Amino acid sequence: AVVSTKSTGGPYYHREYRERVNVEEVYDVELWYREKKWYEFDCNATNLDREGDPLDPYNDVFTTLNLGYVGVAYNLTMEGGDKIDIEEILTIIAAQLEGDLSIFMTRTVNEVIFGYT
Repeated sequence: AVVSTKSTGGPYYHREYRERVNVEEVYDVELWYREKKWYEFDCNATNLDREGDPLDPYNDVFTTLNLGYVGVAYNLTMEGGDKIDIEEILTIIAAQLEGDLSIFMTRTVNEVIFGYT
């Protein structure tokens, strides 16, 4: 059976689905199973914005700190012993990665909620 629940809070609502798969009865007292979980965007429950236009997590973007990038820079400054200029470290990291990273990132709402590669 598939169980559905709706997330609460925030302007972007997603419906969560859970399904038990590979169910085994063990010793007539336990059930072993794996749980499959997935989410679907619920446009009807999502708050409206922009004068009646619905919010769209697949196209709405925002810019925020790239915490992974900042975390690496911070850890490098802590290991250095001396006070190392964080801007210098960020520049070195960006140069090593051919400039693909920045202290800021712009992503869709869906990528921030569920991950990206």
